Amino acid sequence: MIILNSNITEQTIKVIPRWFPKGTVTLRIKDIYTDVDETISATYTKGDDDMLHLSFTFPFENDHTYKVLLKDIVQDTVYRGMIFGSSTIHPQTFTAASYVSWS
Repeated sequence: MIILNSNITEQTIKVIPRWFPKGTVTLRIKDIYTDVDETISATYTKGDDDMLHLSFTFPFENDHTYKVLLKDIVQDTVYRGMIFGSSTIHPQTFTAASYVSWS
């Protein structure tokens, strides 16, 4: 699961794709709480780390979970996963251990 800051709308994520697309891609984002389903455009590059760097604009809601589906121009699935929007943490420092109390 990818955790993104819901206080900003312009996002960039790195994913491991099934393959690298050629041409236009579309990103389908579905809020699993409200059942709202949107398709948006996204831009991408292939990084030196062999990951797909995906940039897009979307207003994620705080504490909501989203299903994500990236498709290429021939409508084949390039990537699918989950995103969690959070305004209370810095996504790069989030760990489960920070919310676990060991006794």
